[in-house]
Amino acid sequence: TIKLAAFNLIQVADRIPMMLRIVACLLPHCKQHEKETDAYLFTTVDIINIIGSQAVSKNLGQSRVFAQLNLNAGKKSTNFRTALDYFEAGISFLQGDYWNDQYELTLSLFEAAATANYSGGRHDQVAIQTNKIFSMARSFEDKFKSYCLYINVLAIGNTEKAMEQLYHLLKSLGEDINPNTINAPMAMVDFSSLKQMLGGARKDVLLQLPPMTDRNKLMAMKLMAMLVLYYHQQLTHLSGYFSCKMIRMSIQHGHCEDTVFALSVFACSTMNFLGDTNEAASLAK
Repeated sequence: TIKLAAFNLIQVADRIPMMLRIVACLLPHCKQHEKETDAYLFTTVDIINIIGSQAVSKNLGQSRVFAQLNLNAGKKSTNFRTALDYFEAGISFLQGDYWNDQYELTLSLFEAAATANYSGGRHDQVAIQTNKIFSMARSFEDKFKSYCLYINVLAIGNTEKAMEQLYHLLKSLGEDINPNTINAPMAMVDFSSLKQMLGGARKDVLLQLPPMTDRNKLMAMKLMAMLVLYYHQQLTHLSGYFSCKMIRMSIQHGHCEDTVFALSVFACSTMNFLGDTNEAASLAK
């Protein structure tokens, strides 16, 4: 191509310095031109990745900027394969003791790469990256997204093992639940009780709930939503039990996006098991 031919005319020793100068000229435009930001960003990052991490290995500040730009480009990419390339390039630009010195950026890059690998079915890479996060992340919450990814991968081959991990994580969040103690009659009593509580106009209480702010409860809701999905596939009473538990938690601590999911499952159960189409429709609304 014309671009390649022109590039090849430049002396090899002059190429990286020239590209670094071009990047320096483009960097301000990545922030200033809102409508054109993506075009500037992708152009800049593509040049950065041609330069490569070795060329800037002695410049920690520049390496950090290049890693951040790759993260930004990956997040804006609409193709998981391209996004993964950006995330992995971003990781390559991390220098020094980056898990300590560039913690937030490093965590974000590894999380994003693991997610892109999951989307692409590269589950072995998901395991490698999530295990790195498990060993280096500073808190349970910082590991939480990776826990969820790891469990989703685990569930592909062994749903029971995945659910064991979910119960273990729930216990860490203060929700010590033994599924073996919850039988179908108990689940039905709980379901009927909640249906009565939310019957008629009384369900308006759900519309008045404040947002859930307790971080542990938000994570617990996410884990229970995963259990609802897994148990729904098995057609067991525990799917309904956990949807009830999620709704009760929302009434006590506020609503979140997983409250909507729990209400949807509860509405479907109201129609499928009790035949109450009117109440199910009302809950769905």
